[in-house]
Formats: sequence, structure tokens, C-alpha cells
Amino acid sequence: MTDENTTLPPALRRTLELLADPPAKAEVTKGYLDLLGAGPIADAAAAQNTGRAQTWFTLPVVALLYDNTQAVLRKLLPAFRPPIEWLNIPTGGVVLDVGCGPASVTALLARATGPDGLALGLDFSEAMLARA
Repeated sequence: MTDENTTLPPALRRTLELLADPPAKAEVTKGYLDLLGAGPIADAAAAQNTGRAQTWFTLPVVALLYDNTQAVLRKLLPAFRPPIEWLNIPTGGVVLDVGCGPASVTALLARATGPDGLALGLDFSEAMLARA
């Protein structure tokens, strides 16, 4: 970790420490740690997934609708509430929310880990991460 990264918030510093090959300079200008935009992608010639679902979830309006719809459903229908207690997350633990979307579940996971824990959200959609 570089001296520049020591000025980052504790959660970001801890995240960088977990990476096998952390970037020399953390790209956090968009409000999240961007590991793809910080340098060349290993196989830039690889075909991008341009499927309908991926396209939709990259739109800011879809991120807004998704976030608000999920919030309402979780309040009204118990079946939509994530059973965090089933996960038995230890205080101070580290959890990874893959496909975190706007991070509503990631926030619940963070509360479960406590003040010394770390909850990381991973998503392909910049629009979702911007809402997170």
C-alpha cells in the first residue's frame, strides 16, 4: 500500500489490504473503489456482455427504480427481507455481497459485522454503485 492510500477511509484501506494485487493508486473519485477503471483490463479484446439485463442495470433510472422498489417490498413483504441472522456473521467479520446493486443488503451486512467488521459490495453496474 502506498503512502497516498494511507489517507483513505479505514474501510477502503482495509479493503486494499485484502487484495492480492492492490492498485498503486486507489481510484475512488466516483465514490467507490473502481478496480476496472484504474488501469488496462487484462483482456481488453474480450467481448463485452451486451445482453439486455446488463444494459438495463447500467442505467441510472433503473438503479433508482430498483432501489426504491426493493425498499418498499422489504417493508411490506417479509419474504423480501434478507434473513441476515441465518448467516451467523461474527462481530468484526468480513463479508462480500456479490451483485450488491444499490447496497441495501450490504448495509444490513455491515450492521451485522459491527463497527470493527467490513462489508464489501461488488457490482458491474456503475449506476448501482453510484446509488450505493
